[in-house]
Amino acid sequence: AGTAKEYFLGENIKREYELYDLIETELKSLFDDMLISNINSKFKITAKFSPLIKKIIDPQVKKYVEALANKQDKGRKQDKEEFINYIKNIKKISLEEYNQDELQFLLVDYSKSEESILKKIEDLIIDSIEKDHDYRKIEETDDAIKILDKYQYKKECIVCDTPIVPTELIEKKKVNKENLYESLSESTKAILESILKKIDNDDPLMIRDAFLLAIKDGNTAPLHSLKDKVSELFTYFNGELNNLFADCSTENDIITHTSEYAEILKSKPEINEEDLKYIEEIVNENIDRKIIIDRDKNNNLKVFIDKTELLGSSRDVLMLSTGEQNFISLSFELLKARNTNDKIIVIDDPISSFDSIYKNKIAYSLIKVLNGKQQIILTHNTDLIRLLEHQRPGSFTLYLLNKTIGEINGFIPISKKEIDLLLRIDRLIRLLKGPIQSSIKNEKLFILSMIPFMRGYASIAGNDAVYDKLTFVMHGYLDNKVNITEIYSELFGDSVKFSSNIVVSADDISELLLASSEILNKDDYPLLDRTLNHSLMYLFLRLNVEKVIVNKYKVDTTKNYMLADIILAAFKGDTSESLKHRVFLTSKKTLLNEFNHFEGNMNIFQPAIDISDTALEKERKSIIDFIARL
Repeated sequence: AGTAKEYFLGENIKREYELYDLIETELKSLFDDMLISNINSKFKITAKFSPLIKKIIDPQVKKYVEALANKQDKGRKQDKEEFINYIKNIKKISLEEYNQDELQFLLVDYSKSEESILKKIEDLIIDSIEKDHDYRKIEETDDAIKILDKYQYKKECIVCDTPIVPTELIEKKKVNKENLYESLSESTKAILESILKKIDNDDPLMIRDAFLLAIKDGNTAPLHSLKDKVSELFTYFNGELNNLFADCSTENDIITHTSEYAEILKSKPEINEEDLKYIEEIVNENIDRKIIIDRDKNNNLKVFIDKTELLGSSRDVLMLSTGEQNFISLSFELLKARNTNDKIIVIDDPISSFDSIYKNKIAYSLIKVLNGKQQIILTHNTDLIRLLEHQRPGSFTLYLLNKTIGEINGFIPISKKEIDLLLRIDRLIRLLKGPIQSSIKNEKLFILSMIPFMRGYASIAGNDAVYDKLTFVMHGYLDNKVNITEIYSELFGDSVKFSSNIVVSADDISELLLASSEILNKDDYPLLDRTLNHSLMYLFLRLNVEKVIVNKYKVDTTKNYMLADIILAAFKGDTSESLKHRVFLTSKKTLLNEFNHFEGNMNIFQPAIDISDTALEKERKSIIDFIARL
């Protein structure tokens, strides 16, 4: 789906999706860090219906804060474009210095909702407060009780030295205070109960003093000033909120990124009839699912598989197999390549993740869709080469690409006759039946290197007797002698004449002193010579490993006759050493590679394609060293 997006949304797709992700991340940062954290820590707006939210004047800010304070929403459901436009245009307000203690008291108090002292003051009609002389008497009585309580040990008045009983006098004063309280007006009682009794020592707004002046002296001016102060503090509060939102557009690059994103979206991709025909012919026919191209209300291209939108849908929802997913992805890549102005298209291993059904479809698509484009196709898979030759004979030049220190490097051309051998097994068999004679440089190494291929060929031909004989020299724990020249003649005829019979056992092969040598004339068949050297080394290493392990660990080969089974039998258990040995051996491609026996696909050339000479020598050394340590 990513490649479909890339084609349909234009050349700026990478930047577009970078920006989309970036904007999403920046918004989350604004919501989580700058707004949620700052608003909650500074203003204590922690609930959706906090009374503080009701004091926000700007309706947009009010809406955003309410959403941000909501634990479920946290601002995520807000229209992002609307939010970004808002912070883009909002202007910062210049605020005068104000008392932070007063503002903090207001915010903490007001967040108490119905218990808020300041809210009650806001609702209070100040001029209705009556002067109440009895309240002064209550204050005087309170003072007298405190003094009597403090000096209870004295038996006379500390002012006039008149004899007294302090405890009795305290009780009398308390009764008198209660009587005085009952004589107060209802409005004064209400103020005492709901406001003054709830003010603790932290009273930066001097609320207690303002009320006492109003009750005792009838002076309500301080209360009016208090109300004005609360309004002024809420003005600061709104200004701070405004500036917090204004800072959103300056403390990161979200505005710049949004503008760039909008410009990219203005470029509307187009799809022509030829491209549409390609999609229908290549994709629809090959995956047996209908791809439909449509546009949304904004003229953006929409791609559907059946009725499910391709772009942005998970693979589970699309109900596509891995092969179908990869085929669609590659198809859109080829469509992009087809419409580019570049003359050369480089394709890296296009069938590596496809099953056999899709390999042929890909080969067809490479030729059909990229007709007229010069292609460089990199692959380890000879199946692709065969498929391309089948689709359009002679359409390519073949090279072996190498980049290894100390070797021949670069694009090494493969001759036409070796391409024929690589692509067609019948041509290889025909060569082995006679013409190979003139190119053989080392008879013994040639015929030994052919053992794995000959056993595979015997299996396909149904020659069980030959197959069984060759098995004797393909397992290091067997010691049967086998006449390899007789077997070669039986399989390929006697046109190839060997100077002597070559009779060997697995033990003989495992004791060879192998070095890189010219098995065939490199001028005639360089790739085939290389692959025979590799094939013989594979066999040599395998026989040595089996021989040493079976002998040292007394492995029962009647039950464990394959190398993988031998390894598990010898190094069983979960000890550190067993695990180490198992991992080492099973990771070696020269030991367990499927091409060692060349059965099934008869691909004699694959070892030479899979590994460089230098890498093979490194692997040989590590395996021989391992055997020596055992």
